[in-house]
Amino acid sequence: MINTLNDGIQSQKWIDRGIECCGPIASPTLYYYKAWSLALQDQTGEAERLLETAYAMLVKAGVEAHLLNYYHISGVVELRKGNLLAALERLTKAWEMAERIPRGTNLNRILLDLARVEIALGGESTDDARAPVPDKWLSKVEDFALEKELPGLRMYSALLKSEFYIKHSQFKDALETLESALNITDSPGVTTLRRMITTKMQEIDKHLHDEEIAS
Repeated sequence: MINTLNDGIQSQKWIDRGIECCGPIASPTLYYYKAWSLALQDQTGEAERLLETAYAMLVKAGVEAHLLNYYHISGVVELRKGNLLAALERLTKAWEMAERIPRGTNLNRILLDLARVEIALGGESTDDARAPVPDKWLSKVEDFALEKELPGLRMYSALLKSEFYIKHSQFKDALETLESALNITDSPGVTTLRRMITTKMQEIDKHLHDEEIAS
């Protein structure tokens, strides 16, 4: 969950605490989750080395779910390295596998990273006179969250959509999206998300205020 929120530092703390308590575990899971946390801290070289170790272990295990996680996290590594097309290819492969064997939050987290890649690639705009609009994966996150009735994912979808709007200087659209997201739910389970959304709104408000002064 912490990695899904893009917080590699806190994730690594939990992983290291588990190793300290229970000792290292000879399982691909330990390696690819630590690789994920390192990638989020832009330590991509070390993340790749851990993924290589995990891959050798998962080939022996022959468990497709492990391979799914390998493709997902290697996609995250490529995203952090700026290799966006390679990231899209690996994450798409992970998504296709997750659709065949849905388990836990696999679909949610892969969708979020596919949306991140899409935002980094620039989104869709086929007409110079029209403002860019969210493309396939970002829209799919929102649709999936509505279909499965996942308020937390809906809020995260709004946060990502706001990043898309900000990238294209559509600050008012970003602010409206985040304001709507805060009305989805205020359950204790989304406390961190609400804090992230509120922080992002404050940043946008400041930008709009500074822009107004400058004009």
